[in-house]
Amino acid sequence: MPKGISEEVEGALNKTTALLPNKEDGTTALDSICAVSVKGVIDYTPFQDIIETTLRAIRDKNICEISYQGPYRPEPRISHFAPIKILSYRESLYAVGFSVTEMGNPEVLYKTTFSIQRIKNITILNINHNFETLEDDKKNFFFGFMENEHFLVSVKFTSQVAQYIKERKWSDDQKIKEYKDGSVLLEFMAQSAPEVISWILSFGKEAKLIKPKNLKQQLTGELKLALSLYN
Repeated sequence: MPKGISEEVEGALNKTTALLPNKEDGTTALDSICAVSVKGVIDYTPFQDIIETTLRAIRDKNICEISYQGPYRPEPRISHFAPIKILSYRESLYAVGFSVTEMGNPEVLYKTTFSIQRIKNITILNINHNFETLEDDKKNFFFGFMENEHFLVSVKFTSQVAQYIKERKWSDDQKIKEYKDGSVLLEFMAQSAPEVISWILSFGKEAKLIKPKNLKQQLTGELKLALSLYN
């Protein structure tokens, strides 16, 4: 996190130690006893202004004008956006909210998500909204970050990774079938095909996609393309 935001969080934590019932605990309350190990971290220091502006817009229910550089676009695009929350997912920060109309009273066009590090500029407009907050907590939990139409996935895992699979929750309605040889069959609901493919490929020979059929075809294509790099 940027230094300014980290210091603000640390200051808030220090103040909370005064509320501890046992005053003697305050001297050790913030001692570090845990660690986090991540890969491919993003340094958000250059994006402190972006984060702080987004947080102000969320707090004050403001519409923003965002200049956003998508990964496959030659030029940034301009959008009118109502940020609702900042979401952390796999060591990255995202602004989640609604794309809105640019003329007249703002109206929701669709839910959208922006990667914080790809926002080139964000300007708070003198326009407020009264959109309700996102009701994600009431929704079913499906595999995948990007929201699309959900579908059923079935994957067979070898005994080498079976325990890892059984220890985790992949979707709300997942089912796990165990076999005598130690392997498991996992069935779960997903909402992002590219993320399912990437996830299965990460297990190498320890995972086999059973269904859906169309995803098996896409996965086979990805494997052929990967193999061609080494031929």
